[in-house]
Amino acid sequence: MKIFFVTLLISFCICKTNAQTITEKEIVGKWKVKIVEEMTKTKSKAETAKMDSVKKAFAKAIFTFEKDKKFTLDISIPELKVKAAFWQLLKNEEGIRISEKINASFENSLFQIDIKKEKKKIYFYIEEIPFLFLAEKI
Repeated sequence: MKIFFVTLLISFCICKTNAQTITEKEIVGKWKVKIVEEMTKTKSKAETAKMDSVKKAFAKAIFTFEKDKKFTLDISIPELKVKAAFWQLLKNEEGIRISEKINASFENSLFQIDIKKEKKKIYFYIEEIPFLFLAEKI
């Protein structure tokens, strides 16, 4: 299973042009994380314990993309929770920019969610967080 997720991450980086794109209509709604795969190896026991707690929190996370461009991330770790932000589908339709202001520039964004659509499955990847998420609309 881990090999599958590593392969998928590599396809994020190399083969973005072949990926199916996602539309605003498709992204609007609540998305629950179904599977979380760690994409890096942690080195120390302390790092491993911290990453495990973050992984468990994301396993129950809900990403909400509202029609009016409001975004929330409901997660049990208060520092990672996003209560009042905005989302913007990038022009290449392979990612979403999350920012504090609507239609903010790249420099003013909080983070970006890369999206990979394969058949009927949607994967989210946030570069700052070394996890790949299989998300399902609820």
